[in-house]
Amino acid sequence: MSEAKNITNFEKLSSKKLDKVLKKKGQFDYLSWARAWEIMKKSDPKSRVTINEYKHFRVVSGTHQDFLVEEFKPYLLDETGVYVSVSVTIHGITETELFPVTDYTNKAVIKPNATQINNALKRCFVKALALHGLGLYVYQGEDIPAPQRIDIKKLNMLEEILGIFNEEMGEDMTPTLIDFVNEQTAKLGLIADNVESLEQLSYEQCGLMERAIAKKRNELNKKK
Repeated sequence: MSEAKNITNFEKLSSKKLDKVLKKKGQFDYLSWARAWEIMKKSDPKSRVTINEYKHFRVVSGTHQDFLVEEFKPYLLDETGVYVSVSVTIHGITETELFPVTDYTNKAVIKPNATQINNALKRCFVKALALHGLGLYVYQGEDIPAPQRIDIKKLNMLEEILGIFNEEMGEDMTPTLIDFVNEQTAKLGLIADNVESLEQLSYEQCGLMERAIAKKRNELNKKK
C-alpha cells in the first residue's frame, strides 16, 4: 500500500474552488473580504489578521510653542501614493501584503478618505490571504504588462481614416466609436483599460475601431 501524501495547508487552501462565491468588478473577479474571513477561520480558528501601522508626525500649536506629535496610522504615505499593509497568520505562518489605496477606477489616491483606506485594507487582507493559497488563481495574470499604446504614426493614420469616415457620416463618430471599443474590451476580456481618447488606444483596440469603421462603410456602400 502506498503511503498517503501529506498535504500542506497551502495546498489545501489553493485547491478550494471559489467560482461560485466570486464577485465581479468590471472585467475582474474578486473574493469578498467577509467570505475570505469565513474560509480562513474555518481553516484555522486561531488564525489572525494584523493591520500594520506606520509612524506619522504632525505639528500641534501650543500657547507658547509648537509641538511635534508622533502618531501611528494604518497607512504609509510617499510621493507615489498611499499604501496599506496587512499580515495574515494561519497555522503559525505569516504572510504580508502591501496594497495601494485607489478610487473606484483603480487609480491611486493621494489624499484618501476613511472609506477608501478601509476598502484598501479589506482588499489587502484578501490578497495577503491569497499568499497562503486561498484564491491565488484569481490573481494569475495580474502582473501582465499593460498593452502598448499606438504610436504617433498609427495615430495619424487612424485620425485620417476617421476624418474621412466622419465626413461620410455627416457627424463626429469618435465618441461613439470609443464607447464601442470600451464595450468590446470588456466583452472580449482584453487586457486593456477603458479609453477616453484615440491616443490611449492599444494596438488591439485600434484594430477593433478600424474594423468597426470598415464594416459601417461597407454597409453604407451597399445602400448606394
